[in-house]
Amino acid sequence: MMIVKYTEKNDLDAHIERLRKCYAEKCAAMLDAIDRYFPKTVTHTTPDGGLFLWCDLHDDTDTNAFVRTALTQRVAFVPGYAFMVDITKKQSSLRLNYSALPAEKLVEGVRRLGLLLNNR
Repeated sequence: MMIVKYTEKNDLDAHIERLRKCYAEKCAAMLDAIDRYFPKTVTHTTPDGGLFLWCDLHDDTDTNAFVRTALTQRVAFVPGYAFMVDITKKQSSLRLNYSALPAEKLVEGVRRLGLLLNNR
């Protein structure tokens, strides 16, 4: 009933378009920051949609352990092992979310991660 009332009173298509624009801007800000602050050896996906992107450090960094270091700088990500069949294997990949924070905070988080990655 609530959804019906919402769609009767609001332009759902316009709302979805605003959300798409908002998430596209946040994604672009995060991708730009990754290109600017992460080591050049790091690769990342360029999403066509969704709320996440995937990075691979392409080295021997265990992102399951590295996330604890990142947390000391008030930055969080999901280590790649969380998406693998064999969670005992060391993973140098991570998933970043760009949906919840404003673009400037996303950029700052990527900058902090970049400092940690560049100073390992």
